[in-house]
Amino acid sequence: MNLEQISHAALSAVDPSAAIHRYLSLDGNRLSIGGNEFTLSPKGKIYVVGAGKASAAMGVAVEQILKHKITKGIIAVPDPPPAHSQKIDYIIGGHPLPTENSIQAGQQIAELLEITTSEDIVIVLISGGGSALLDLPETGISISDLQAINNLLLRSGATIHEINIIRRQLSRLKGGGLARLANPALTVGLILSDVVGDSLADIASGLTVEDPTSATDALAILEKYGLSLKVPRSVMELLRKKRHGSRSSNPTSQNRVWNFLIGNNETAAKSAKAKAQDLGFQTYLVCNAMQGEAADVGRVIAAMLTCIYESRAGQSTPICVLFGGETTVTVDGSGIGGRNQELALSVALELAGIDRIALMTLATDGVDGPTSAAGAIVTGETLAHSQKIGLCARELLEDNDSHTFFRAIGDTVDLGPTGTNVNDLVIGLIY
Repeated sequence: MNLEQISHAALSAVDPSAAIHRYLSLDGNRLSIGGNEFTLSPKGKIYVVGAGKASAAMGVAVEQILKHKITKGIIAVPDPPPAHSQKIDYIIGGHPLPTENSIQAGQQIAELLEITTSEDIVIVLISGGGSALLDLPETGISISDLQAINNLLLRSGATIHEINIIRRQLSRLKGGGLARLANPALTVGLILSDVVGDSLADIASGLTVEDPTSATDALAILEKYGLSLKVPRSVMELLRKKRHGSRSSNPTSQNRVWNFLIGNNETAAKSAKAKAQDLGFQTYLVCNAMQGEAADVGRVIAAMLTCIYESRAGQSTPICVLFGGETTVTVDGSGIGGRNQELALSVALELAGIDRIALMTLATDGVDGPTSAAGAIVTGETLAHSQKIGLCARELLEDNDSHTFFRAIGDTVDLGPTGTNVNDLVIGLIY
């Protein structure tokens, strides 16, 4: 029950609709965004575009605020929006791999932005998942090429920062491309972060942020993970051509682009901490930069919880330990899992037989990897429970089959899509 209350508080704090209402308001012809006022031109138009797992709720909130002031909108989302829109078209793109619909959304947004003028405002709603949901590949790159390289990267153990370096090079929208298409209009990005460190260039691959990296960097990453001979030939040809060419001759006009970070993992973790304290826990927020191989991070977290447990034997105040960030999984096995469930299974092996410790892993978007679960719950009894029904936890971990493990014992965290996305949380409770 405590785990559920704490996780609920975290998710409520990063509700995308509430974040939009905090940052955006309209009074007559005065548009306030993040405390900055913009006067709407009598001839100017407002366009709303974007992509991401939270962008449907963000779009609904923007339409509630701006109403008839919106001329037209197009947003790429993973699921149908919660309400019918008069002004905004929602296109269901692909995730975690882009689909034809992702490209269609990119084409329609590009066509919309071609007609903007210096008196217009383009509001760009950006959240995690936007890299796959929205794209417009460079000439010579097909949808099958994009799917192939994204699938290779997601299974390689590469960090999201490394993956996005490559994605930006293959797209006309990423790396500030969307903002360039919107020029000469004023472009305003409202961004919900799903990356460790909140690098705006990495959130949905930086639709409104100039690319700080290059094709040379992308080629080095492919070499690092042994993918140079595995990716489609068209990808290598494009990157090599770009490496010998020049940087974009039409960089994002920074004085016409305003970006606002409206929510992140820290927001969620701080709310979780406050709720745990209200419940009587002595609470520690260890970090919002959890990274590394999920199984390795799980072992470190388990060791930390065990150490705290042993050092406080006999003390009555319960403890809550929080971690935020995003791990990775290098997939060597053939099982079904996600980074949060893999981390949890690693913890379960380490905590076997230790009572009075409980842990929840949680993908804040409600979807952990290719599974329907958001994460998992483990205690010192998890391993014994699984052994009774004939499961070998270590073998399943080695086969990257954590979802099979937790589904079999009934300890998955099942939320469904939450409508937000700010990385992952790990909540450890010591009683």
